[in-house]
Amino acid sequence: CILVQWLNLSWTGNRGTISFSAFSRFLKVCGSELVRLELSCGHFLNEACLEVIADTCLNLQELNFSSCDKIPPQAFNHIAKLCNLTRLILYRTKIEQTALLSILNFCSELQHLSLGSCVMIEDYDTVASMMGAKCKKLRTLDLWRCKN
Repeated sequence: CILVQWLNLSWTGNRGTISFSAFSRFLKVCGSELVRLELSCGHFLNEACLEVIADTCLNLQELNFSSCDKIPPQAFNHIAKLCNLTRLILYRTKIEQTALLSILNFCSELQHLSLGSCVMIEDYDTVASMMGAKCKKLRTLDLWRCKN
């Protein structure tokens, strides 16, 4: 599985069917060549999972966490290590502004960003300023249901 480039584990992990340790072991063996990782509604995801993704999947270009509302806010800080990201979907997550600003600062290759329904972000004006300064390649932006 060392040649796997695309992995979709969306809507998995209910009732303990995927554990952190199994996910971590799999990524450590098969994650180095991943360029796309789909984890929508991944009920098994926690901060340790995001840390393993950030430390292992250095070639990752596309990452989808949509509706992963069980991931704690501080866990998203790890995503800033993935500087090759071009597409990041954070729809309906608990990402906070500090983590998002860090991601925008270090992930300057971003072309597609979804922040729809991210209700923990307090000031989208500050976020927009950072995007303008750091994300020169941004082509699509989803801010559906943003607060301000």
